[in-house]
Amino acid sequence: MTDRQVVLDDGRQLTIRPIQGDDTEALIAMHRRHSPGTVRRRFFALLPELDPTQAHRFTHVDGTDRAALVAVAES
Repeated sequence: MTDRQVVLDDGRQLTIRPIQGDDTEALIAMHRRHSPGTVRRRFFALLPELDPTQAHRFTHVDGTDRAALVAVAES
């Protein structure tokens, strides 16, 4: 998949792209900003911290058996 640019109704621009290995720290930081309820709905468990091993698994995918996309806001 190639990167896609999208414009939201409020005018903000996002880039939709495949997740990459260097997204690990950003994924951990995003997890920290989620409420406990959001984490519980996402993981079906209380997971107060996303450890580096878990984050590595989520960000290092082969694109065939496991794939993930991210939406990145333009700065």
